[in-house]
This record gives sequence, C-alpha cells and structure tokens, in this order.
Amino acid sequence: MNKIKKRIFSVLLTLALCLTCAMPTFAAEKTPAEASTEKTAKLYTFEVNGDAETSVARSSISGYNQKSLTSGNSIIEIPVSSSGLGGMGITIKTSCSGNYQLDYIGYVSGGEPASDISGSMSSNDTVEHHDLWHGPGTSEYTLLFGIPQGASVLVQVWIYG
Repeated sequence: MNKIKKRIFSVLLTLALCLTCAMPTFAAEKTPAEASTEKTAKLYTFEVNGDAETSVARSSISGYNQKSLTSGNSIIEIPVSSSGLGGMGITIKTSCSGNYQLDYIGYVSGGEPASDISGSMSSNDTVEHHDLWHGPGTSEYTLLFGIPQGASVLVQVWIYG
C-alpha cells in the first residue's frame, strides 16, 4: 500500500510540475512577428448595400496639372474634383536639363482641408505620397517649389483617391 501511495504521489507531482512549467498562450498575446509589425491607420469611406455583401467607395478625388517652373514662377496649382471624405495620394514627377535638389510644400488653397505635404526631391525624380486624406469640394491643391536661379523644371502632378 505504501508503494501505491508513493507512485500516486509521484504521478501527481509530475503532473503538477508539467502544468506549472508550461507557458500558457492566451489569444490576447501577440506573436513576435505581430509585435514587431507597426500598424498605421488608414482612412476609408464605404457604403454597404442592404445585403451587406458589396461595398462601394463613397469618396473620390482626382486632379492633374503640369507646368514649367522657374525661380520667379515656382507655384503650380492642381484643380481637383472631390466628393466625400476619404483617402488621397499624390505623385510628383520633375524633369530638368540640370540636376538640382528641390524642396517643396503642398497644401489646399480654397475649399475643404486636405493633407499637407512637404519634402525634397531631385529635379529629375518622381515622389509619391500615400495615406493622405481629403475633404469634399476641394478646389485647388497648391505646390510651391524652391527652384534655383536660372533653372527651369517641368513639374507634373497627379492627385488621386
């Protein structure tokens, strides 16, 4: 009888040790891959039909313009048509016979607010800005470039979303 008690005690002790040493995993814990991935918020506006099967984007924005800019005339305005409140992207392409470093600032002039942008680029380069937002009825998006004296740069701008 003493041997049976020792065996039962031994089995129970082994089970207790296994249960306390095992690392529990809960659904709320993040895996190392999830913990290292940074999440960013994105703005979308959708309308769902009565069956909740199809979603339709409820916002849109579009605009394009191109212009040769100089140091004395370094502003390009992009007329845009937009509806709703939603996401927006901007692509800027520059072409020039020389190679210069250009600084730029972009903002809405007139109409509802939208995301401002700023940065630097080469005079023969393309830059893209994504995950921006726009409001309804925006009339013009203005870009101001820092162009060196004597340079002429062709600037093309697409606004989409």
